[in-house]
Amino acid sequence: MLSKELIKAVSLFLGMEEKGAVIVLETDKRNFSFGALSRLVETNDSYITQLNTYTEAGTGMVIITLKINKIEVSDIVATFQRYDYVVRYYFGEEEYANELKENYNHLISYLNM
Repeated sequence: MLSKELIKAVSLFLGMEEKGAVIVLETDKRNFSFGALSRLVETNDSYITQLNTYTEAGTGMVIITLKINKIEVSDIVATFQRYDYVVRYYFGEEEYANELKENYNHLISYLNM
């Protein structure tokens, strides 16, 4: 019973019950700034709901895990890349992929007429 409670507490702490995307970044310790991260996210009409960091022992790089209130985050990912953050990975939906699938479905529907 204790392990279930612990897992639930950790998921609440990490904001897993909130909708949104997760972005994992990598940057040098000298270039790490909470304010800069927040500013870059907010310029894309979003906000950070959860932020966790750790330093990799081997490289000394800061690994930043962000939970964003939006599901579609390709614009935020592009902003981070423009400002030389390494985007390790992200989990969210791609507007382009959804639009492409929708266009494909319309084409198939048209061809079936």
